[in-house]
Amino acid sequence: ILGSSPQPWGASGKEFLAVTDPGVCTLRCPDKPTSRDFYSKLDAFDYTLKIFEGSMEKPLFPGPVFVQNPDGSIAQGIPPGFQEPSAPGTPRLGGGDMNFNTLSADIVRVLARHEAIFLALMVMHLAVVCSFQYIELQYEEDAVTELTLIYPDLSPSTIRSLHWLAFVGEASYSIAFFGLGVVCACMAKPALYARFALVALIGTLGQLPMAYLNRFNLLVFFLRFLSYAYARFLCNLLRTIDTLRGDALVINPDP
Repeated sequence: ILGSSPQPWGASGKEFLAVTDPGVCTLRCPDKPTSRDFYSKLDAFDYTLKIFEGSMEKPLFPGPVFVQNPDGSIAQGIPPGFQEPSAPGTPRLGGGDMNFNTLSADIVRVLARHEAIFLALMVMHLAVVCSFQYIELQYEEDAVTELTLIYPDLSPSTIRSLHWLAFVGEASYSIAFFGLGVVCACMAKPALYARFALVALIGTLGQLPMAYLNRFNLLVFFLRFLSYAYARFLCNLLRTIDTLRGDALVINPDP
């Protein structure tokens, strides 16, 4: 009865049931039936539908079915009563998967290497600043004479005072810059590196007004900006290590 071709039915063989589409049954009678024949054929048709519905109660697929639409999207179809399996738990809550002690040696080695590079950068900056400060002292008169020609409205005493003010300010900043950098490398705290990065940024921008006094140094500007970027990197690295250490203490607390 559920086939695609019409099936003869009835005593005369002229009546038949046809299933043209899934779930659609058609009762066809070429001859004009009587009322008795009509009700008997209707009862048989109802019985056929019950058989068809009973066969549809059993799902063809026990799990979800994925169908690709004409536009390329994917649709999911699930049978009645189907429940999605629960997702696996996060590894951070599993316990014992992350052992910070096994990673501490590698982290300390990498951090020590970065601190050594940072100290080398501080020493290089101090050496460059001391060299140029020494040159400024040796050629002080020539520098004041050049500034007098650039600013003829200012008196030589005023220019000399500005020159010495810039010299003292540069020397004081360089000493504070080097001292704070050494403290950051020894203490290895994110807050200190963040403070040093702020000081390095101020010193980098402070080199720009030095151009009006003919004291702008491109090498010092580059070294201070590099120190600022490296301090920000070390600050973020130490914060990441502190986060990992805190997670390890939560997952594997000490007895």
